[in-house]
Amino acid sequence: MERAERFCITSINRRSFIQTASLLAAGSAFGYSVLGCGAEIDIPCLGPAPPPVPIPGMTYIRASEIGCALDCDLRSGKKKRTAGLATDDGPRINAAMAGATAENPITLIIDGSALISGLFLPAGGYWSIAGLGCGTGFFVKTGTNNDGIHNGEPAAALATNPGPPAPSRGCNVSLSNFTLNGNQGNGGDGDSTSGSYQGTKVTWYFGIDLINLNNITIQNVVVVNVPSFHIRLSNVGNVTVSGCVFKSKRLSTDGLHFDGPANDITISKCDFTTGDDSIALNCPEGYTGNISRVTVTDCTFNSLSLMRLYTTGGGTSGLRVRA
Repeated sequence: MERAERFCITSINRRSFIQTASLLAAGSAFGYSVLGCGAEIDIPCLGPAPPPVPIPGMTYIRASEIGCALDCDLRSGKKKRTAGLATDDGPRINAAMAGATAENPITLIIDGSALISGLFLPAGGYWSIAGLGCGTGFFVKTGTNNDGIHNGEPAAALATNPGPPAPSRGCNVSLSNFTLNGNQGNGGDGDSTSGSYQGTKVTWYFGIDLINLNNITIQNVVVVNVPSFHIRLSNVGNVTVSGCVFKSKRLSTDGLHFDGPANDITISKCDFTTGDDSIALNCPEGYTGNISRVTVTDCTFNSLSLMRLYTTGGGTSGLRVRA
């Protein structure tokens, strides 16, 4: 059974951890089915997408034109046709995107399927990744031991919960029309080779990790088979997520996980099939702070829980949920 629900959270500043059997019911109430860890996850196809419409002042880079091999099967991470070792296109993409600034915004058009050992893109934003729909995107290389995509240097994700104060925010990041396979593995044969499929004891590896940014748009992105959260967003504002699919098994695979502070978030027409929270709003995590003005509309949920609301004080004062 599918459910589409609408929730408006206007302010969260007290503790309320809503679990499987509570107000925002989960499990059997939303049709959750337990899947064996050995079963293969199918990659949903959202259809073809046209290249982005050119915007004056934006630099456009096609992955196929900067020397990327684009020889990776997004289902397995192996080389297409031969099933041998695919080429790591991550370093080429990182080098091509490194110059993105407010004066020189850059859009990567991912026009094939790339193996990546992580995309570590400018921390301050002013970059986009636009796929061409089905069959275009990224597979996170075995042993990457990091996020699939994040803004900042490779070590930027090491302090998952740095605590206050929150730094100033960059802006303008857009992701659209591609697939990311996070290569979950078993702790020895996936993104994480630390012994734990999520990552290390202090740092989990996310599919996409965006921090300290305003003006984030994520549209028609498919994220599957991640070690931990599909997308983690921390200290962010003016975030729009629409038409996305999140599909992974096992605990810790939240769909959209927000750490405080965060504000002005719109989530619509997304499909969540995760082994944990579909959406998590966690004020005490990250830099710590309120999460305000959140709207969720026309989404489907088939996860362990629909939404986790984790606040800082105890009780539910300041929390309003409207169905």
